[in-house]
Formats: sequence, C-alpha cells, structure tokens
Amino acid sequence: RIILETSGLSKPGPILRQLADLASLRMRIAVIATYDAIRGNVTANFEEAAAQWAAAHRIVATKLDDASSPQAQDVALALQLLNPLAEIVSEPNRNTAVEMAFAALAARSALPIPIETRTPGHSRIAVRLVTPIGTPLYSDLTKWLDNLGGVLGERLLRLKGVVRIADHHRPLLVQSVGTLFSMPRPIDPDGVATSSFLVVIARDLKSGELEAVAPAGKFLVMR
Repeated sequence: RIILETSGLSKPGPILRQLADLASLRMRIAVIATYDAIRGNVTANFEEAAAQWAAAHRIVATKLDDASSPQAQDVALALQLLNPLAEIVSEPNRNTAVEMAFAALAARSALPIPIETRTPGHSRIAVRLVTPIGTPLYSDLTKWLDNLGGVLGERLLRLKGVVRIADHHRPLLVQSVGTLFSMPRPIDPDGVATSSFLVVIARDLKSGELEAVAPAGKFLVMR
C-alpha cells in the first residue's frame, strides 16, 4: 500500500493523472479527504478544499471529539450534500476513525441518494443527476463522457453511475475523478438499480452546459 499525502490543499485530478500508469500494475487508487468538523464550513470557501471533497472516494470527519453536538450532527449532512458519492467516516473515536479511513474501499460503493430534491451543498459546486433517454449504445455513452470531459475540463470533479447499454447484457459501472476516467466495466446486475444514472459533480457549472454535451438528446439532466 502506498499513501501519498499532498502538501496543503491540492486538487486530486492532476495528481491522479500522474499516477495513471499504476493501473497497469493492478493497483487501485482512491482519494481520501478530511473535513474539519469545527471549521469545515469556513474551509469550504477555498476552491481547492471544495474540489478535494467533491472528488474524494472517502471523506473522514476530524475533530469530532472536540466538536459541539450540533456541529457533529451537521457534518455528515454537509458532506452528503457536497459529495453523495463518497463514503463518509464520521467516528469520534480517533483510533477507530483511522482504521476506517484506511480500510479497503467497498467493491461497490452504495448508490447515491436521490439528488433531484436535495438542497445545494456549496455555492460553486453543482451536483447533477443525468439519466440516459432510452437505452444508449456503448458508442453514445463513450462519446458523451469524452465530450463531457472536454467541455468541463478541470471543472469536472467527480462522476459515477451505472448505465445499461443496448449492446451489452450487463450494466456498466462508470466513474471518474476529474477528467481521469476509469474504463467502463460490466458489473453483476444483481442488486443494481434497474434504471441507469450518472451523478456529475462539477465546479462553476453554467446553465444548460450539460444539456449541450454531444450527442445531444441522448441524456436527460435533472436538477
């Protein structure tokens, strides 16, 4: 296991692109971020901090043993609003929290909570639910993902979802951190939502920007 701790606040996307060659060694890469239970709402004003939380696979709440009861209760909700795709570690016992922080990621993370009725978690970070119209071809999916990365660039922070395609009998797990996309891979359909979805987390998203990603008319963006 290799743990790379960044100096200060760093955006995960560019760092992960530097580590892309590790995929050939069959090493799984994960982004683990920390959230100060006492000052997290202040730190969220820094663009790098919000980008780090939005891109994380797991977020660990710190200083819970020093936080007031209202502060501790607000942490999990604040993080779910900012990144519904991340595993949240909200454990006041420090030893237990460390064990949970560096445990292996679940083979299949829980599906995100419905987000179309959620309130915004950050003024500059948008979370959008995208659903295919009908059952797209694999080529339509890959074109849309490629164009999404091209349109948003560094503003794309995180993407994850399950998509059923017309030319494969198994649903595909799709995910990225920044513009670094994992190869869509077939997964066991048992226990997977019957409907396809993609959750997109992006910074400074403009009105209609996702709807304009080609091929147009293949995916529906819900707010």
